[in-house]
Order: sequence, then C-alpha cells, then structure tokens
Amino acid sequence: MTDYTCPKCGGHTFDITVTQQVTAAFYSNGEHDLLDDAHGDMEWGDTSEAVCSNCRWSGTLGEALP
Repeated sequence: MTDYTCPKCGGHTFDITVTQQVTAAFYSNGEHDLLDDAHGDMEWGDTSEAVCSNCRWSGTLGEALP
C-alpha cells in the first residue's frame, strides 16, 4: 500500500474526492432505483483531489507521494 504523506505537515490522513460508478434506473415519475447491491465501486488515484485532514493542504493525491 502506498504511504501518502502531506508535503506541508507530513500527515497521512486525507479527505479525497472519489468517483463512484453505480447502475441506476430512472422512471418517468422522477423516482429512481440503484440496481447494484454494493452501491457501486469507488475509485481514486493519484489525480484525485486531496485535502490533508491535519493542516488543510490541498492538491492531488499524487503530490502526496513520498
């Protein structure tokens, strides 16, 4: 596992923006249903937006690579 490190304070906990893909059915009455039990897969990577939970530095997760 990659050990991401904040380039400002050295912290290791980040709030990140993730992309989640789900399958949904939309109906003419405005309702919708999620069609997968796991509610989709979440993905993030080095281009995801990241904010250090400690000092609030912000950048991409890739900028926090050691």
